Amino acid sequence: MTTMWSLYGMISLILLSGIVGYGAMILVTNPHVKDITAVSSIKTALRKLGVEKPAWRTLIISATQDIKLPVEAVWEAWSKLESWGVWSKDTHASARWVGEPGWIAGARFEQVVEMGFPLGRRRTVETVEEADPERRVRWCQNESGFRACHIWSFNMLPNGRLRITNTEVFHGTFVGLIKPIVASRWEKKFNAAVSGLAAAAREGSSDIKS
Repeated sequence: MTTMWSLYGMISLILLSGIVGYGAMILVTNPHVKDITAVSSIKTALRKLGVEKPAWRTLIISATQDIKLPVEAVWEAWSKLESWGVWSKDTHASARWVGEPGWIAGARFEQVVEMGFPLGRRRTVETVEEADPERRVRWCQNESGFRACHIWSFNMLPNGRLRITNTEVFHGTFVGLIKPIVASRWEKKFNAAVSGLAAAAREGSSDIKS
């Protein structure tokens, strides 16, 4: 009997340690974003979600890349919504307009995204809240227990390069609980999307020149 209680005590201790460790991961999981463009997008997204500052329920994902291409070429590639499944294939299974197409405030589009475990494939209809062609586009959603605000921005730098920033802020209890599991994987997806967009823009620019 004593041996059995010792075994139960050991199992309980292991479970408690795991719970405490996972809780600590929830508290510390969030990237330390230093890029000023990404910081600006994060602040905007937090404000739009009604979040004063990041908390344990907040997950910030951001990817940035500087490229030597005209913003017109990058916007041309990005703005073709139906092509998102090509250059953002790690994330997007498909994307299409709902109603009148065009990047203007109030426009709506449907996207099917592969989020991986534990969310799997999600189909969402997004409403564009801000659209400044060749500069910035933002859409946000508010579902039960899950809020998110996504911002793509395109900024010309003094050195003549273009900075592409892909940022999304998620907020909610469920988000807080799963972020140690998904944060690294989602960040890779965002980086892949930015790299894919840059490659698509280069290819499109080469086609135009030839």
